[in-house]
Order: sequence, then structure tokens, then C-alpha cells
Amino acid sequence: MPKFLELVAQELLQSPHLHQKIVVLPNKRSAIFLKKALVEQANKPLISPQIWSIEDLLTNWSPYQQADWLVLLFEFFKTYKAIYKDKAQSFDEFIRWAPTVLQDFNEIDSFGVNAKEVFTYINEVKKIEDWELKPNEPKMITDYLKFYASLYDLYAHLQQSLSSKSLAYQGMMSRYVAAHINNIAKQLNDHQLIFAGFNALTTTEKQLIKYLIDNHKAEIFWDADAYYLQKDFEAGKFLRQHQQHFKDFKWLFNDYQQPKNIDIIGVTGEATQTQAIAEILKKYQANQDLEDTAVVLNEDNLLLPLINSLPDTIDSVNITLGLPLNNLAISRFFELLVKLYQEKEQYGRFNLDIIINLINHSHFEQILNQEERQANDLLIQQLSEFKTKLISQELWWQIIQNSEAPIKKLIDEPMSPKKLMKLMLNWIDFLSDKPLNEMDRLALVKLEQVFTYLQDFINQTNEVKNMQTLAFLYGRLLSQERLAFEGEPLEGLQIMGILETRLLDYKNVIISSMNEGVIPQGKNNRSIIPFELKKHFGLPLHHEQNAVMAYHFYRLLQRAEHITLIYNASDNGLGSAEPSRFITQIENELDKNLHTINKQMLGLSTELIPSELETVEKTSVVIKKLEELAQKGLSPSALTMYIRNPLNYYKRYILNLKESVELSDALPANVIGTIIHDTMEALYTNYIGKVLNNEDFKIIESRIEPLTLQFFIKESFGKNAQIDERMITGKNLIIYEIVKKNINDIVALDQSIVAQGQKLEIITLESHLKAKLPIKNKAVFIRGVVDRIDRLDGRIRITDYKTGKVESRHINLPKKATDLSGLTETETTEKLFQLLTYAWLYYKKGPLLTTDLPLEVGIVSTRHIKQGLLKATVYENELIDVPVIKEFENVLIDLVETMFDPKIPFVDSDSKY
Repeated sequence: MPKFLELVAQELLQSPHLHQKIVVLPNKRSAIFLKKALVEQANKPLISPQIWSIEDLLTNWSPYQQADWLVLLFEFFKTYKAIYKDKAQSFDEFIRWAPTVLQDFNEIDSFGVNAKEVFTYINEVKKIEDWELKPNEPKMITDYLKFYASLYDLYAHLQQSLSSKSLAYQGMMSRYVAAHINNIAKQLNDHQLIFAGFNALTTTEKQLIKYLIDNHKAEIFWDADAYYLQKDFEAGKFLRQHQQHFKDFKWLFNDYQQPKNIDIIGVTGEATQTQAIAEILKKYQANQDLEDTAVVLNEDNLLLPLINSLPDTIDSVNITLGLPLNNLAISRFFELLVKLYQEKEQYGRFNLDIIINLINHSHFEQILNQEERQANDLLIQQLSEFKTKLISQELWWQIIQNSEAPIKKLIDEPMSPKKLMKLMLNWIDFLSDKPLNEMDRLALVKLEQVFTYLQDFINQTNEVKNMQTLAFLYGRLLSQERLAFEGEPLEGLQIMGILETRLLDYKNVIISSMNEGVIPQGKNNRSIIPFELKKHFGLPLHHEQNAVMAYHFYRLLQRAEHITLIYNASDNGLGSAEPSRFITQIENELDKNLHTINKQMLGLSTELIPSELETVEKTSVVIKKLEELAQKGLSPSALTMYIRNPLNYYKRYILNLKESVELSDALPANVIGTIIHDTMEALYTNYIGKVLNNEDFKIIESRIEPLTLQFFIKESFGKNAQIDERMITGKNLIIYEIVKKNINDIVALDQSIVAQGQKLEIITLESHLKAKLPIKNKAVFIRGVVDRIDRLDGRIRITDYKTGKVESRHINLPKKATDLSGLTETETTEKLFQLLTYAWLYYKKGPLLTTDLPLEVGIVSTRHIKQGLLKATVYENELIDVPVIKEFENVLIDLVETMFDPKIPFVDSDSKY
């Protein structure tokens, strides 16, 4: 099957005046492959056509240079000050909203919208919204309305200021070229343009391309397939519009009529993705098939793990993705240092966690001598004794004054942005003589450029006056920097991002992180223009961004024969385990008679990643330890760990090894769960033994926010931390809002039950239950903490709160099951196992009222709160009665006897240790 660029090359070579052609492509990378296709098909020397990216076209045809982000931001600030004069906000306040406004300016120009009309509409909308407000502070509302009234003046003044300096942002350049395309076309003389491989076009791009085509100065080749061009298919949204807009629609393919082999693989964790990719590549290499293979990473943070996982036998790799500078450990060291001073400025104290992370950072390990390491260890020991995470500057100096730890050189007061930049550059200079690896040395060169640029900006503008502003600018600049890898772009394995795949085709395609929220990405509503106005003026909306990504995805698969889609099935409590909608579409909509679709779930020990199974025998010492654990009580989580992986149980409970945890700025899922449990307990504690009424919920609702904040701060910063919402930043601020909403939703669920006239009585909260399991000659106890037991209209309900994903199949006994033995044979029913354990514990705690049984057990999932209590079913019955509980007791007995059987070793199945 010919590739798209090979077809473009064939078309170009039919022209006798190839040197007069200008080929315009969506990106720069595809130009290399087009040149290759031209050379291979020409079989003789030729004068290549000019090949431009769309950005090249705008630069070549406009009188402007594109301003970089920081220059543009400061030009806008000067515009803002010129208009607002002495009423202007500081630069620190300005940068909170300015990037959003600049993005809107760019879209308005890119889509050729009348800016004055848009901003007049916005101003009128805001006036209507505030029509009946009677605020205590009318000045705040007045300033708010003045801001919207000034938007057009800001826009016009910025355009004039930039134009006078021959600078512009991309939308401004695009608008200029579209407005002057008549004169530009006249200067083309005999040159002819070929636009190839475009999909979503801005209004100004459409205008200039259509003018050139209508005036016989250009033609355009589309890469469109009949499969996704059909009505309502998301990936074909823009191409269907182009069919109507452009008369001659070239080309339309039927590549999805060719059979494809598609593997959909769920893996447990990010690291497993890269290992799985490495094993798949080994198979392709064995078949000498790497030359036509692309690995597409949807998340930048997988690049380094993948590089480290690649088989040694793969010696030709081209990495076009570029390694984000902020993904490197040495870069994160400097980020931590900026964050330390940012928090010191914000709270007036140093954060010990950040200091300890700096001291423990691998960056230090590379450069310290033995004495300095010992000094570090001693300092960490001292800091670990503190119960609070925030300490004063005075206390810090008391601790550090006699220490020889190198961190002493980096933590100084008073500190200013200017002084910190000098400190950073001095530290980089100090590092230049240290034994660093090659990647860190390259990173230091880039970091030095960033710090020097920032230092110059601070010195020239004198506007960066606090650490919060510095942290914002540094983070933004850092996110734009990448380390480029040297490689041969036309040979070997190709590793890239989804945007780099535009116009390129590969026989074998492996795509990672195929998760919802990653591809397509979640909503980004940062705009001052209301949704309805965007829609009215034809500005891009979120669903259109999804359509763009859908095209990139389906076009990449279009000519592929072997496709592997890998998604992360590990649940972090915030929804990342959900496969992308694109996977669901492929499973349900592709012709299964034509294409082969295989789906599997893999762990590290699957046949894809073979490893010898590790076993540990149950010696007398191990049996004794098991007996001690059984005496204290075996929890449902411990028992399900044994079911899932006996060797993990051995490591966790016999050896007392902790599971390795990846450090993150965001709270982990288990801590999020703790916050929800603690808050729910505190909200309802005063109502134990009481039938709830509507008045009770007024009090409960008023306590949600302060209690959620209290427990969030406690889990984030320690029990002695000051309760201050400003301490919650970054990803944790998003998590805090989600947790607060989850708790509000759970309370609203209870309130709706009571409002319907049902009687809801709280019996216990976070109840610690323990009962003896009847096993001969052994003292075995089962224990568990039940989140909530209540009585609804006389029926006992046992409720477990879950932050992760819960489906009915997880808590329902399979219909074909004739007994409960399957509960200990698969991990898919571990939630049902846990719920039945709670039911058994409640039954054993006795004595019970006759009305207490049968009872209901279930889960309230924060993902699906509106569904209410997801009830467990056994033998297709939601009521758990005495026969079921007694049968389950036998299952527990059999499981524990297996645990104690010295003839059955601990066997590995999917180790996480």
C-alpha cells in the first residue's frame, strides 16, 4: 500500500516545472520524508521544490517575526499599563489572566473574527449578568465591568505596538496574510503551491488557500479515508466541511478496507507500558520489521523509561519527540528550589518536606564526597524529628549553623527573584566541574539558557518582584524546552508524539497511554469568551479539538497493518484507568469480519514479558509469623492480596516490606480515600442512632467545606499544620475540589433519600469489627473497618466508600456460579469478597435482631455517586442471608487453611515489590 507522501511525490514528479513548486505541509518533520520519496522515485538528479511548513508560509509572506512568549507577555503588559495608567495592576496580578486573554486574541485573529464586535458582545453579556447585583463592594463590580469594556482597546493597542516593532503572534500573522493574499499571489509569478495533508484549518488559512486555488496558484491534496469521512464520524468532521468548501477534493482513500491486526492491551502501571513495548519490539526485530515501525507516546514522561527499556540489540533509533526538560531529575532539583522559596514567601516558613527532597535528590548523589553525604544524613535525621512540616527561618538557621551539608549554600535569606537567578547560575557553574552524565550536562546547558533569559528579563523590566511570579515564568519557559536526540530520521525505529506522525505512515504502529483524558485530552475551558459567543462567531470549541485528535489517530492507523494500542489500567483514584473512547470505537465499530481485534490484560509476569516464577517455602518460622498475624486479625485487603499474589502477601506481611511508591506532587489515591472517610465520619458522628431529617442536613452541609479542608490539610501537611486553604496548590488544588464535590454528592444522596420520606438511621461509622474464624487448633481472627452501617426503612445496609472505578461485575457473583469458591480464584471479584467479609463480621458480632437479616452490602463509588449504593448480588439476589454468610465462612476457612498449608509455597504472579 503506497504511503501518502509517496503519492504526493508521484504527483509532483509529473510536473515538468518541479523547481517552481512550493509544497506547504502542516509541520516541518514531514518535509524530510517527502524529499526522500522524491529522490527514490525520480531515479535521477533533480532540483527539489521548496518545502515549507504552514508557519514558514506565514513568516515568509508577512512583514513580521513571531514574538516569543515572554516578549509577547511583556509587550501586552506595557499595553495594559498604557491604557490603565495608575490604575493598572502589578505584573504579578497581570500574569494571572493575561495568557488567557492573549490566547483569545490569537484565536480571534486566526479565525478572522471582528474583534470589536466580539468584545462589545462580551461587555454587554457581563453587564446583563450583573444587572441585578447589589454588591457590598460596588467598586469591585465596576472594575470588573471596566475590564471587559477595555478589551478591544487592549487588543487594538497591542496590535499597533507589535506591528511597530515588526513583531506578531501567529494569529496576527495569519490574518495579515489572508488580508493581503491578492497582492501576495501576484508576486508568485510562475510558482505554484501544493498544500498537502491538512485537516483542521483556521478561517484565515482557508481564505488564503481557497483564493490561491480559485486563482490557479495552488492545489490541495487531502489524506482522507472513506471510513471516517462518513456522516457523524468525529475524525472526519473537518474533511466533510472541506468537501463542501473546496470544489476539487483530492484524494479519497479506502485503506480501512484492507485487513488490520489490532491488539488492545491493558497494563498495570506506567512502567509496565514501556516494558510491554520493548517486548513487542523484540518480535518486530526478529522479523526484521523495525524499519517500518513507529512507537507513539501520548505522554512525555514515558520517553526515558522507554529508552531505558529498549533491547540492546536495537541499534538504530530516531527520537523526534524530544525529551521535556522538566522531566529530568536535575531539572526537578531546580524546580524544588524555586518552590521552596515560593512557599517561604507565601507562608513565611520553610517547608521541611521540600528541603528533605532537595537533600535526598539524586542530583546530590552524583556530586558529593563521603563527608558531605554523612553531613546530609545527619541533617535529615535531625529534620525527621520535627512533627511539623513548616519551620521558621530562625529555627532553620539554628539547625543548619553547625552543619556541613551542601544544602546550606542554597538556602539563604532574604531571597529575591534576582538573587535566586544568580544563585542558580552560580550553582550551574559549580556543577560544570562535577562528574555528571551526558544527559545532565546537556540539560545544564539548556537550564543555563533559561536562567540567563529570565535574569535578563528581570533586570530589564524590573517587574518580577516575588517568587510566585518567578515560579510561573520559570515553569512556563521550562515546559517549552526539550532535549533533542541525535538520530537518523529516515532509518530504524521511530519514537514520536502523535503530532509528529502527521502525513507519515507506518506498517507497524504501537501507541501508548490510550486512556481517556490523555487521548483525547480533557476539557480546557480557559477563555474569557463565553461558550455561546464562541459558537456564534465560529471560534474553536472543545469538541472540535477532540475531532482534530480523532483525525490524527485514525489517519495514523489508516495504512498500518499491525496496530498495538496500550492503555494504563491502574487506577489512581482520579479516573486514569479508563480506556480512550477511540479504543471503544474500534472495538464496537470496526468490521470484525475484516479486521482482527485482540484484547488482553497484562501484568509484568504475562507471557508477553516472561520471567521465572519466584517461590518461597513455608518454613516453621514463616508459619509462626502467619499465626501471629492471624491472632491479630487478617483483613480483607490482606486476604485479597494473598488471592491475587501469594508472594506479594509474603513480602508485605511476613517480611513487612512496603510497596514502592512513585513520588508525585499530587496526593495518592489511598490518601484521597482517607480524607473522604475521615470527613464522612466527622460529618455523621453526631447522628449515630438517630433517624435523619431534613433539618439535620442543613447542619451537615454547612460543615462539609471546613471539615474537608481540615482533613485535607492534615493528610497533606501533618496534623499540626495550620488550616489554610492557600497551602493547597497545583494538582492538589484540583484534587481538593474533586474531594469536596464527592463529599457533597454523597451527602446529597442521603438527603434525597430522606426527602423521599424514607427512614435513614446511622448505626455505626468506621466500625472496627473482629471475629474468630472457626478453624480447629488455630486462633484465626478476621478483622475489618466498615465505613458505615445504617438502617434504611428497617433494612440493614453495609456501605463501603470507594474512590476508584467500580462496575457491577466487580460485586456480582457470576450468574453461572453454583457456589462461592470462585471468590478465591480470581481478582475480578475481590470487591465482592471484601463486602461479604464485612457481612460475615457483622453477622458474627451478634447478637442480632431477627430483622437485621437478610441485609444489603454495597459500594458508594465517587465515580458514580448518582447510582447510589451499588449492591452486591449473590445468586442474583441483593439480600445477603444467613445461608450465604455461612457458605462464605467455609470459603474463608478453606482460604486460610491454604495459607497455613506448609506444602503450598508462596508463588509470584505479578510482583509490585
